[in-house]
Amino acid sequence: MGYWEERWKQRQEPRDGRVAASKAVPENPLGLGLVLVGAAVLAISTFLPFVQPVSALRTVESNTLIQHGGWAIVVLALAIATGGYRVSRSGTKERWTPVVLCAIAAAILLFDGNKDMRTLSPVGSDGTVDTSQPGMVASLGIAIYVAWAGVGAALIGSLTLLQTKIAKQRASDDALVAAQADSATKKCPDCAETILADARVCKHCGYRFAPAG
Repeated sequence: MGYWEERWKQRQEPRDGRVAASKAVPENPLGLGLVLVGAAVLAISTFLPFVQPVSALRTVESNTLIQHGGWAIVVLALAIATGGYRVSRSGTKERWTPVVLCAIAAAILLFDGNKDMRTLSPVGSDGTVDTSQPGMVASLGIAIYVAWAGVGAALIGSLTLLQTKIAKQRASDDALVAAQADSATKKCPDCAETILADARVCKHCGYRFAPAG
């Protein structure tokens, strides 16, 4: 039974390590929370009014952000949330991904908010758009403002996660340098000063080390 018990333990150890890694607590819960909330707000904004009606008696057809190419924003919101989650767990190589995605979302919002996208043309009695008459530039609706709030929250969270990853990488590099320095030195048994590991005579007290056998 001893042999089979040992084999069972060897098979369980990698699995236990994977389970522990999957249940690991995010390194920066606040940053991850901002990313997730911002992504959710960004996705919700696509279903809100894109522009304001020019009068109380008139309505605007196709007046949601998702009807003006907003599906790309929904996809970006999902990608931002996924990227932030991966970075908060262990994704050091993907640490810039949420920041880049937030920048892309901001560029799309800038394009959607220009004057051409907000120009309303009159609709004829048969329901067709009459482009022969000059249109009116409508004011931005609540969708753009909510979307910008979501992008801002997600960007702040992404930058917070990025800063955490950079600080962790620097700490890891410092620990590696310190470990290498410790391995390249030794302590004199006579004066307790630190000298190079290959030194045969202590430069502080003159103690001579026995040659390595």
